[in-house]
Amino acid sequence: MSGGNDIERLLRSSVDGKPVDGFTTELAGIAPFRFPEERYFKIHLVRDGGCRSRRPVISGIFFAGRGRHINPWMEVAYSPDVACTGPDGEDSSLDLSGTEAEESLFRLLSGLVPAGGRIMVEYGLKEHSRTAKALEKGVPPVLTGLGHLLYRSGFTTFKDWYFAEGWSEGNTKLQGEKPLDEEARKEQTRRLAAEVEKFIASGRDAPGIALDPEKMRRLLESAAES
Repeated sequence: MSGGNDIERLLRSSVDGKPVDGFTTELAGIAPFRFPEERYFKIHLVRDGGCRSRRPVISGIFFAGRGRHINPWMEVAYSPDVACTGPDGEDSSLDLSGTEAEESLFRLLSGLVPAGGRIMVEYGLKEHSRTAKALEKGVPPVLTGLGHLLYRSGFTTFKDWYFAEGWSEGNTKLQGEKPLDEEARKEQTRRLAAEVEKFIASGRDAPGIALDPEKMRRLLESAAES
């Protein structure tokens, strides 16, 4: 990426004005951040009929990469509760959690991250309390709401940044990384399946699990062989 204008063009072409299951994305607030390759940005959703979310659904930082050896990455805060006031003055709200709109939105973000790149999603917000509780109890990330969302968006390895390791790590967040190639995807998916199988065998009943562990194990095993 040669310069700031190129980064902003990439953001606009990738995530602005895109249809998201009854919504359209609106990119706003693009601004330089710490490094030349970084841009701060926000995404609002506009419902069909002109109802614009009062607060950003996504706000975060996109790093466009540096040279051949530092991959692009993204760190975002995600607010699934969409509230807006329409042209007629009527208020409406919708929780995107588990919806097609949510998955479509994260697939747009995923499109900015190439193989080997990563995305980090803060889970300290109250909307992600179930994910936070599950991770705290040692539930495999892929069984949590945010983890499963990242898996469906193309990320196959996870890291839970549950405490700051230095001055710059910021809030608690779940990191997903994309596989480098198809062989890596299959191997990493097998590891996810084994992690879920181990959790099932433990017999633990932890809060915040977003989907049936046995069903997820079968899906992962099937994906690893396809």
